[in-house]
Parts: sequence; C-alpha cells; structure tokens
Amino acid sequence: MGDYISIGFVFRKEKLNLKESILKYLMDSFHFGDFSVLNCRTKIADDGKPAYEESFLYRDITENFYQLMTSDNYSIILFMSNFLGIANQMVNLIYYKEDRFFGFMINLFIDPFRKKINYVAQEELIIDYIKDCFKSVPFDYAICEPDGEIAFAPDEINDEELSYSLLIIPEGGELQVKKGEYLVDGSIR
Repeated sequence: MGDYISIGFVFRKEKLNLKESILKYLMDSFHFGDFSVLNCRTKIADDGKPAYEESFLYRDITENFYQLMTSDNYSIILFMSNFLGIANQMVNLIYYKEDRFFGFMINLFIDPFRKKINYVAQEELIIDYIKDCFKSVPFDYAICEPDGEIAFAPDEINDEELSYSLLIIPEGGELQVKKGEYLVDGSIR
C-alpha cells in the first residue's frame, strides 16, 4: 500500500488553452470549509534558475489564482477537503506541463490511523468522479493508482500492457474503464 492514491488527467498540448478552466473545475469539485487553507507552490524562472513562489490562500480563490498556478511548467496545491466520502482528506493537486502534453494529478493521502476503508467501493466512487469530470474536463486519458505518476503522452498509451490500477480512455463517444491487477490502494484485485 502506498502513501497516497493518485488520480491523473492527461491532455494533448492542443488543449492548453483549457488549462485554467480545467483547474477551476477541479478545484470546484472539492468542498472547502470556512477555514480552508491552500498552500500553493509555483515554479518560477529566476534568471534562468528554477525557484518556487509559495503562498497561502483562504478559501477565497480569484481568477488570478488559476492563471498563476498554470503559468509555468509545474505547480502544486496542498489542502484539506471532504472528498468522496472521506472527511478531512489531505489532497495535493499538481499541474505539470511537458513538451507534448500536460496534466493534473490529484493525490489523496492515505492515513494509516483512519478506520478501514473499503477500497473496492472507493474505486467505484473514483471511477464515477472521473466520468463526471469528463463532461467539463475533456481528458485524453485518466488514470488512478497508488503513488501514481503520468509517464505517457496520450499517443503512447498501450492498454495491452496495462500498468495502472485504472485506465480510462474516451473511445467512440464512450469512456472505456480498464482495470489492472491491483486495486487503487495497491492490494491485489
């Protein structure tokens, strides 16, 4: 079992003009309380050397926030939210851009002291969440797995060698859900 469950959305670079609206949609899918704090880090160029700008926001998010968080090749937002039936879920939302594609990764931290979670049921909630997102977040593929990373551009996905717990691909107007041999928490299916 990993430290977190990753949900990733991957897009072809031709959809870069949608990055701010995608981030806004994803942020709106989380439920923030009155005292929610977002810790944000954005990678910025400083005389050719990578540096980070860090800021704290309380649940009031402005349009400038979405521009700032998607202005470079990498940013990360850390916050607590009630998400998919888990109260006070610690979440990292990561934006990154590669040469041929970009993506958003949601990392849901696994707390070993929480009550036992039924990961079969949790996996179905995650599938439903990803399917709901597709209406506003036109991904080229989505993944879910423990401690996940996006390693492939959309044209490199080969589901014959499925290495993800879940791979969701739009095909012929439908979303095809392909399940690997492991559940999203890393246990054998």
